Formats: sequence, structure tokens, C-alpha cells
Amino acid sequence: MTSASGYSKKDTDLGARARYDRANAEGGVNGRRIDYLGAEDDGQDPARNLAAARKLVQQDKVFAVSPMSSVAFSGADFLDGQRVPTVGWGTLPSFCGPEHIYGFNGCLVPTPGGTLNQTWPEGIAQVLGGAKGRSVALIAGDNDAGTFGIRTFTQGFKAAGFAVPYAKAVVPATSVPSDWSAYTG
Repeated sequence: MTSASGYSKKDTDLGARARYDRANAEGGVNGRRIDYLGAEDDGQDPARNLAAARKLVQQDKVFAVSPMSSVAFSGADFLDGQRVPTVGWGTLPSFCGPEHIYGFNGCLVPTPGGTLNQTWPEGIAQVLGGAKGRSVALIAGDNDAGTFGIRTFTQGFKAAGFAVPYAKAVVPATSVPSDWSAYTG
């Protein structure tokens, strides 16, 4: 729900709680109530994400984890290995393939031999009147999600016809820069 950069997904918890309360008011799922325990805050930190997954399974004895909305989903292998159904936004490779990990809209990332979602790159090309002769610089946080995003968006923009002369995950993920001029140009 929090991060060193100030980015927050705190309202995800409120939305999940409201949806589960509605399901319970309508009789539950196949007659079973959902006992929503609330959210764990991993601070977008991989070590804390894995620790939260272990706590939820080993201490809280959860049946499922939903929604999983961190950019640091290092608990995926553990949850899948424990056969805990886990649902979230399928924007990380962890949502593509494991038997017990599900993306709300499936797997939204390119997998080897798979297809790439071109919505953003093609939409930007359309707004600009085409990508020919245009370039895009990409920058992301210096973490696993940022590195993955750089790889996938570079592929997407190149496939849409843009040149991508700069694409790096260099923004410190552990502290907010006080001067952003090094990252803008």
C-alpha cells in the first residue's frame, strides 16, 4: 500500500473490502461467506512481499489471496507452491503460467512466443499521426517491475514503429529523488 517513492495502492483494500461485503450481503459465494482479513503492506519491497505471503499462509491460514497488487510479487512461487489461489492484475510475469496465480484479465505481459499488448504504443502512434520518424525514451524505477516494464515497453514501442534510443530502469526505488532533473531532459 505504500512505497519509498510515495506511490500508494491503499484504496485497493477499500475496494476489495466493499466487493467482498457485497458478495456476503448477497449470500456469499456458493453459500459461503468471505472472511476478508484486510491487506498486508509490503512497501513494494520484495522481501516484505515474500514475508507477507508466508504470514498469510502459515499464520493466518488463508484460503486465497486477492487482490495482489504489489509491483514486487516475490511471494508468487511460495503461494503457488502452497496451492493458494492468488488473484491480481496480470501485469507481472508471475501471473503467466503458474497453476494457482490468476490475473483479473489473464496474463497481460508478453511471454516467450506470446503476443505483446500494443494498446499504449499503438494508441500514442495514432494520436501523433504515426510513429515513423518518432522516438520514445523510457525510464522506470530501479527494481524488478521497472526492469520488466522497460523490456516489455521497449518491445511494444519498437513493434509500433517508434525508435527507442533510451530505455533504462534507473530511478532509485528505495528513496524519492529530491531533484528529478537527472531523469528528465
